[in-house]
Amino acid sequence: DQGVCCPITMTFAAIPALDMAMVDSPSEQSETAAFLRSFREKLTSGKYCAKDVPISSKDGATCGMSMTEKQGGSDVRANMTEAKPVVAGKAAAGDAFWL
Repeated sequence: DQGVCCPITMTFAAIPALDMAMVDSPSEQSETAAFLRSFREKLTSGKYCAKDVPISSKDGATCGMSMTEKQGGSDVRANMTEAKPVVAGKAAAGDAFWL
């Protein structure tokens, strides 16, 4: 089932991003640093909680993203757009979803 690959990959990829954010955090004791540590622990817990509750009430978490495609489905292969040159070296993709 390929349906699990995207959230698993995004969760895996979020760890280095969180680690970098923690390094950039001004203080180990800051509220932001505490949140990032807590979130990282949930992502690496190996637990899944499907309940619709705040993350602070969950034992585990995964990362994901929400997107809406112009055609209204999840088949991103059906997305079509065309980038047009605006000025040298830059292009505009119109108002369509752009990957």
